[in-house]
Amino acid sequence: MGLLSDIVKMFENMFNKSVKGSVENFITNNGKCPKCKKKIANKKAKHCPNCGFKLVVTCNKCKKEHPHTAKYCEICGGRLRK
Repeated sequence: MGLLSDIVKMFENMFNKSVKGSVENFITNNGKCPKCKKKIANKKAKHCPNCGFKLVVTCNKCKKEHPHTAKYCEICGGRLRK
């Protein structure tokens, strides 16, 4: 069962990297906060440093992060709370 768990971990790591990358690319609109429209320098920011707007929501079921505009988790289909 060691080989199977190693394969599962390998795929989880590959999948987590691709999902995380997509979140980082979509959390800001042209590098600006969707609420206050001010520039956000850090593309990995989870909140706007100017107004505190939450840029990322986390799925309660699988704990994956998604852009603030998502309504459902693309991984497990769970409803995301804002």
